[in-house]
Order: sequence, then C-alpha cells, then structure tokens
Amino acid sequence: MATGYVKVCLPSVESTQDSAFDRFAGVPAVVVAERQTRGRGRTGATWIEPDRAIFVSLAFVPPGDPAGWAALPLIGGLAAVDALDHDGRSIRLKWPNDLVVGDDKVGGLLVEVRGDVVVAGWGCNLYWAEAPDGACALLPSDPGNGYAIERATAWAELLLAAATRGFDAAARLRYASLSATVGQSITWEPSGAGIAEAVAEDGGLVVRTSEGTAVLRSGAVRHVRAATMPPSETESM
Repeated sequence: MATGYVKVCLPSVESTQDSAFDRFAGVPAVVVAERQTRGRGRTGATWIEPDRAIFVSLAFVPPGDPAGWAALPLIGGLAAVDALDHDGRSIRLKWPNDLVVGDDKVGGLLVEVRGDVVVAGWGCNLYWAEAPDGACALLPSDPGNGYAIERATAWAELLLAAATRGFDAAARLRYASLSATVGQSITWEPSGAGIAEAVAEDGGLVVRTSEGTAVLRSGAVRHVRAATMPPSETESM
C-alpha cells in the first residue's frame, strides 16, 4: 500500500465503516475484514453475508469543496470496477451505488459523512454457493481471503487517487458507458417514474418525466430500479 495512509486487516468486525472511522487520526485509514457481522446498506435493507466477499472501508478527508462529495459513491463504483478481476463477467453500475451483473446485485457502495471525515465502504460478493434471488457472485469457486484483501487494497488506492480528480468529464463519460441505469425507463421511491438520461456533475441522476426534466439525489430517493424490475428485499453491502 502506498505511503501516507494505514491499512488494518481483521478476521471479523461488526462494521468496517465504524472501525475505519474510529481508526482515523488525520491520515487515511483503510479497514479490510474477512467477515462483517453488522454491515449495513444505504437503505437499511436486510443484511445477508455471502461465502466469500470483499468488506472494506476507507476513512479520509477528500480534497476540494464538500459539495462535491455527493459524487463519491459513483467515483467509488468506477474504482470497484477497476479493482476487480472479474473473469469476463460484465459488471455494470446501477445508480447510485450498486454493482450488478445482469439484473443481479453483486456489490455496493456506502458513503457516510461524519463531521469533516468521509467513510466510504465497498462490499462485493466473490463466491456464493447458494445466492438468494436478486443477488449473485463473481467467481465460481472461493478465491480465498488473500484475493479479497488484494482487491480491497486496490480499490482503496484507486479511490484515493480518483477523489483528487473528482467527478470530472472523463469520469462522467466512463460512468455513463458502464451504467445499467442511464437510458432506461425507471421507477423510484417515493413514487416517481421516468427515463434516466444522464449523470449530473454532482452525481445526481438526470431523468425525464411526464412533467419535464428533474435531477434525482441519492439522499432523497430509495430503490431506483428498472421499470420492470421487482423489488429486492436483501442487501449485500
């Protein structure tokens, strides 16, 4: 890992988010865990742990205006795609914070702001012998904890570097190219429906509705999904 931040690897932890925040002391802190017993997602959905997964959180103070931090889940998603050796599986980014293969969720991001510290977390299902409906894993066999640590470390390094650049035009263009949401008819809660047209500079989702154009913010909506996709009751990060 590059000089300038610390990494801690744990066999088990209640929450990598809480552990990373507790360990932050002015220098970026990365916590990687083999197991996580009280993980949480953005919407508080039921937690289900796969057989092998990546559990990692990074506590840091991003450069620049805090107004730009809203795009960090999207920047983190791009870093996750780059960090993964996914054996040819086509990973897409579902706005604002999910990684999907086809219609199934394989991972997710959680970004929390605590004072002037950001805690960004990533979880990804690597192997799951019997994944529930709506979820999947990347690999057909267990790659071992070493692989998970390597990918988690790569993600943290990529996110730290990308955060200095922000959600610039190149990042927005790449996100759109990997998006499972842009170009789709979608619904969201509280009740809304429209067509996702683009991603805004601050990470919002530009949608066209029957009443005109609007921008969705991740903190104000829940359960954005394709118009034909059934609700999911599980969360894997």
